[in-house]
Amino acid sequence: GLRGTCEEDDAEPVRPSESVMVLLNSAAATAGARALLPAAAPAPPVPRLLQPLLLRLAGGGGSNSSRRPLCSAQHRDGGAPGTGEGCSTMEQEQQLSPEHAMGDWFSVPDLRLRDHWFTVPLDYSSPAGPRISVFAREVVLAGREAQQLPYLLYLQGGPGFESPRPTEASGWLKKACDEHRVILLDQRGTGLSTPLTISSLMQITSAKKLVDYVRHFRADNIVNDAEFIRVRLVPDAGPWSVLGQFESWMAFDTNPLYALLHESIYCQGAASNWSAHKIRGGLEHAFDPVKAAREGRPVFFTGEMVFPWVFDEIHALKHLKEAAHLLSGKEDWPPLYDANVLNKNKVPVAAAVYYEDLYVNFKLSMETASQIAGIRLWVTNEFMHSGLRDGGGQVLDHLLGMLKGGKPLF
Repeated sequence: GLRGTCEEDDAEPVRPSESVMVLLNSAAATAGARALLPAAAPAPPVPRLLQPLLLRLAGGGGSNSSRRPLCSAQHRDGGAPGTGEGCSTMEQEQQLSPEHAMGDWFSVPDLRLRDHWFTVPLDYSSPAGPRISVFAREVVLAGREAQQLPYLLYLQGGPGFESPRPTEASGWLKKACDEHRVILLDQRGTGLSTPLTISSLMQITSAKKLVDYVRHFRADNIVNDAEFIRVRLVPDAGPWSVLGQFESWMAFDTNPLYALLHESIYCQGAASNWSAHKIRGGLEHAFDPVKAAREGRPVFFTGEMVFPWVFDEIHALKHLKEAAHLLSGKEDWPPLYDANVLNKNKVPVAAAVYYEDLYVNFKLSMETASQIAGIRLWVTNEFMHSGLRDGGGQVLDHLLGMLKGGKPLF
């Protein structure tokens, strides 16, 4: 039931269903893009991790609904948040809370917004097991709250980035709201969706338990979360569109998941083994700026890569060092993509490929796109990496036009 749009960088992959528009790119943004909206009064309390560890889940369908703790016990054995380890039987039974809670509408200039919390399985292969809370914000143009509009899910890049917090109708969001009811999803582990913060991760004292927990925060379960939300939010469990653009910069001390899962999000049946570190080690001369300047060569940057030494040099990440090394050696990752399915794709797909993108290699983008049957490509050098943000509604308008046949396919 997907119909949508997505850009590729550290993109969380989307399985095609009805129509997916894929923007094969990502974007860097200013810190201001991550400014939080004021709390929606009188919306229910926001689920969050407290000290001592306390995960509050959605407790009902109304704005005045109560929330019950998933586990209010100290995790004396180093148990993972949301697993019920260290909790009494009564506390573990409290994991069975309603699946969807909703707040009241509130306003920012030209927009109306409403918050949703969903109680989802930590591991969809064990639906009766521990559950976590996932947050999404519904956005429409002011005055259109009751209108029947097609849904559009926005997927922020990652790992470790929350969805944008709009403060006005502008840019791509204004264009999207012209035709859609937009759902801004905080993917699990980010923002208000059972956030994996330095403080919460430090409460898991066993590196092995930490690995066992964070392995559930990759694209496979994020896609399952999206489907869980779609069938409960979209009328008659109908299809929705999907848009992805990755436009936030972050710090490791506030988004540790970015460092911890940076390479693991791509793994399928094989270990990453610190891939970027190995490649850089074999090409050390290419990344030496002094030698490059002396020899008149271009200076190569490492972009967004994460290396083993960051877990030694960045204080906030030191607690995660052992888990990071265990993750780099983990081999039994489940599949993320099915090339055979993509080769037979019947979902309308439009994609933007930025020819001079610093982070996404053009040839690799084209190779990836070639695996998706029926994809409509827009190759452009108008944007370097952040088209959806920098171009306002231009990029989204072009891609929607390609899907509808109103824009040329070249």
